[in-house]
Amino acid sequence: MRPFNPKAGGTIVIANATSATATQALDRDCPQLSLYNSSATAVAFFRITSFPDNTLGTAVAPTVTTDMPVGPGERVVVTVGRAFNAIRCIASAADGNLYVTQGQGEF
Repeated sequence: MRPFNPKAGGTIVIANATSATATQALDRDCPQLSLYNSSATAVAFFRITSFPDNTLGTAVAPTVTTDMPVGPGERVVVTVGRAFNAIRCIASAADGNLYVTQGQGEF
């Protein structure tokens, strides 16, 4: 295991909302993401997708409440492949933010 090493300036802040958020670009050179949900009540759900032409466009996969959850006050670290370069979120309530920190390492 390697300690998590965040990318300088690599945190994306996404406000929790009950409708799917706009697509946010990810750095393909950061294989791990640390996700922290600052909400006291809302569950945040996220989906990581791929856009081969590296444009975010409008034809994005919708984020739904059956995607990967991050509970209130929880932090998770996920590994993403180099082909994946975008993230979208949705939450059970409009409370708090999902902080997506790009980097390398597990903890």
